[in-house]
Amino acid sequence: AKTGSSTVAATTQAAGTPTVNISQTNSITACRLNGAGYGLINNREWMTIARNIEGQLSNWTTGTAASTAISAGGLYRGHSDNSPANALAANTNDSLGYEGTGNSGFSIERRTHTLSNGETIWDMSGNVWEWTSDTILGNQKPNNSSGNLWQEWTAISNYGTLSYDLVRPSNPAWNSTQNMGQYYAGTVTGTSTFAFSRGGIWNAAAGAGVFALDLFNTPSGERNDLGFRCVLRSPPPNFNFNSPTLGGSIINGGNSGTVSIPYTGGLGQAHNGISISSTGVTGLTASLTSGTLADGAGSLSFNIAGTAIGAGTATFTIPDIAGATGSFTVPRICPPNYIRVPGNSLYGTSEFCVMKYEAKTGSSTVAATTQAAGTP
Repeated sequence: AKTGSSTVAATTQAAGTPTVNISQTNSITACRLNGAGYGLINNREWMTIARNIEGQLSNWTTGTAASTAISAGGLYRGHSDNSPANALAANTNDSLGYEGTGNSGFSIERRTHTLSNGETIWDMSGNVWEWTSDTILGNQKPNNSSGNLWQEWTAISNYGTLSYDLVRPSNPAWNSTQNMGQYYAGTVTGTSTFAFSRGGIWNAAAGAGVFALDLFNTPSGERNDLGFRCVLRSPPPNFNFNSPTLGGSIINGGNSGTVSIPYTGGLGQAHNGISISSTGVTGLTASLTSGTLADGAGSLSFNIAGTAIGAGTATFTIPDIAGATGSFTVPRICPPNYIRVPGNSLYGTSEFCVMKYEAKTGSSTVAATTQAAGTP
């Protein structure tokens, strides 16, 4: 992207250097400001492009994929040798893939890759790191060491909550020797949130590549070598967030269960797994596993877990499901051993919570409690 901020829609063109010093959070906003269906590229979309790139002979320095001969060179790596020591503009002429690198003939510094449909994409490797929309907790990262160093993909066997196919090239023998890029985990403990960035920068050398991954930065972080790229997805599905179907104990005001959200307009779009904390009534989490939408109508099921703090309505705000956003509510979450009672207009009552059992403790100085055991 060449422009974009929390208030300015992202644009893209060959002229100009990439927009940097922008957080993942603001990159998401800058992409969405372009309208329905626009969003910051996610990791699955990045991997779709990267795996496509690795499969085209024209993207290999010898014109022969290493799948047929491991010694047959590697992928073009883009602007990654620190000469010049800055990000570069592109060129509208896709045949000038060495634009700005100081090379005019064969070099691994070629900045263009060709996809299987004949389209050309610039700077998927090198130039500047690029945010994707994904996040991960420190203790969920892929890791085979302390994390604070660059690692070859061939050294990684523990993928945390990710998987091989979400981070690596298709051939398990490929690493930076084939110009695939390297991996930096950063902090690999705790529950702080970190954001994905991919591709490498102008001085990354062997660290750059279409499979390069850096999990060091937080979503609010900004750097002068970190930019972003938007996508336009299929029209987002239409979720009916106002008509959730409840399952489990939350039907009667409990703390666990499922919420099913119906939708129409699905086109088989992939969606990420998400975990959302409740607002209003706090203490609950709604979790959705990654998957794909149906063609046409369907529903998504969120698992609700935790312990509600207080009573009232729990609201869950959806950041992005296949380009759609919104929120759903779970009404009248009741404390343990309380149940929901529907309101009655005759008496002017709204839905409320009542003790399931008679109070078992309580006085002028002791809060009332209720449980099955004990006499009132």
